[in-house]
Amino acid sequence: MDSIPNAGLLYFRGVLGSEDLVVTAAEGLRDVLFAHAYNCEKTRGFRRYAKRILAVGLVVQEGEAHQVRRRAVGPAFQARNVDGLQSLLCARSQRLGSVLQSHVRGGEVVADICDWATGFTPDIACVVGFGEAFGLIESGTFIPCTIIFADLNEKMGHYAWHNSAPDWLSRMFPHKLDKEMDEAGCVIRDLTLSAVERRMSLIVKGEEAPQDFLTEGVRPEKCDAQERADDLVILMAAAHECAAAHIAMTINLLS
Repeated sequence: MDSIPNAGLLYFRGVLGSEDLVVTAAEGLRDVLFAHAYNCEKTRGFRRYAKRILAVGLVVQEGEAHQVRRRAVGPAFQARNVDGLQSLLCARSQRLGSVLQSHVRGGEVVADICDWATGFTPDIACVVGFGEAFGLIESGTFIPCTIIFADLNEKMGHYAWHNSAPDWLSRMFPHKLDKEMDEAGCVIRDLTLSAVERRMSLIVKGEEAPQDFLTEGVRPEKCDAQERADDLVILMAAAHECAAAHIAMTINLLS
């Protein structure tokens, strides 16, 4: 806040020590949402919640730390690398179509596209992110991903409570979702960290590695295993948030 123009921004402490950033002008809104989004310090409640449930990745980092991580991750999203994934994405999409067709064969079963998209997007994120398929299309869902990433009103309340209440109060009065979310977060973080460690070992040995997000980003000079694992968690969250909506809309338009 001290390093950017803060006209139109009010930062104050709310009830019980909560922190609030209030935008009071269009210019301030542009700074917060676009021009200086990662120069604005996040509230302690947001950082605490994101680190607990997700990871210390690009979403949480600010300033120079964020710029360093973006430069490390950026090459994975270059056109050449994205184009190289087209055949893989096409194959997974065809597999989804085949499974859906088998599911509704006979015309007596209605497929909930939102549920199927929730299972399909973690599958794509895992394959593209670290080259491993867990059969999520066939099984229909990956419970930890559903618990963490699925957008439910109850979880919006969970986030609002942790983002507004001070740490001592949220620990004194835990939300009913705390245990479930913590356990799911541990599963996902362990999964991504083990995938990163295996891939780094493969690269160090000089063996051929799959051309995916992880191989492009895993370089000893760029980051350590935990940093890359954090990026994979954010990738999975982004896949669920963006791809699921696009898949559901595409299927709706084609039906």
